[in-house]
Amino acid sequence: MTLAPVTMLLGTNSSGKSTLLQSLLLLKQTVASPDRTIHLNLGGDEAHDFFNFGDFDNVLTHGANAPRQFELAFNFRRPGDERVQEGQFACSYGQTSSGAVAIQELTLSTVARRFRAIRRDKGAYSLMVDDEAQPRAKGRLLAPERSIALPAEAIALLGADGAHLQDLSLAIRRELEAIVYLGPLRRKPERDYVWNKSKPGEVGSDGHKVMEALLASALLKAEDQGETLDGVSRWLKKMGVAEKIEVRQVGRSSRYELVIHKDGVAANLRDVGIGISQVLPVLTVAYFVPRGSTVLLEEPEIHLHPLAQSVLAGDVCGS
Repeated sequence: MTLAPVTMLLGTNSSGKSTLLQSLLLLKQTVASPDRTIHLNLGGDEAHDFFNFGDFDNVLTHGANAPRQFELAFNFRRPGDERVQEGQFACSYGQTSSGAVAIQELTLSTVARRFRAIRRDKGAYSLMVDDEAQPRAKGRLLAPERSIALPAEAIALLGADGAHLQDLSLAIRRELEAIVYLGPLRRKPERDYVWNKSKPGEVGSDGHKVMEALLASALLKAEDQGETLDGVSRWLKKMGVAEKIEVRQVGRSSRYELVIHKDGVAANLRDVGIGISQVLPVLTVAYFVPRGSTVLLEEPEIHLHPLAQSVLAGDVCGS
């Protein structure tokens, strides 16, 4: 499938919608793994991984004739990248005798070059370029790293093509790092928050840093001060769920609260309907993430009135 500026996945429960999103997150957490030799990071680190996918068998499609391998693949375009403007990633995975996940074949390609690392006996890999009949090299030291790259030994053996492969791997890494994920269950708001006078790097998969992002927008002196807060307020008003949101200091302390204005009443976010707290992360992400990011949202409409849902789908997502 081709991802448009806005792509909506609709289907019954357990029809594969989340599986598609999670395949990208599986690669994203693999790229972020501190272990560069890992082939696929199935998760388990609650602090850093998006999901714990279990073991190899948990990822496979189950059935009598189901293969003992699976593949992940995507094409991408980066119009602003001077080195690699478009490319392709494809990787098939199998299981070793010890139960670990191992890449069976990795293909990285652009319009100019195609690189393949093919697994042989005892963990050795053959390095192929384009349609050449013979591999450039063979050996265990050529094993792929983090699913998207080849090691320094392979880069050196490729000579002039090595730099092109490095640029391609970096472009793929940037695509995966630019994925921002907001899950279906967002964290309930607190009554007030301490602001550490900085802007968070991300909002978190459960939206737990959304309040930090809004506080930074309101209080941090910058060229875009107030932009995120004002933008979120405009869309809440358009959806008919609030007239505006406001950041207020609690007394003279270092704590702040988020106040919702509706029908002449100002109330703490904690005291209003849960629909507002659940849609706040969706709206905040739209303004907060860097331009060019790929935003994955699960159930953005949860706990919203049908009228607000229609505005969210037709206007917010479409803008």
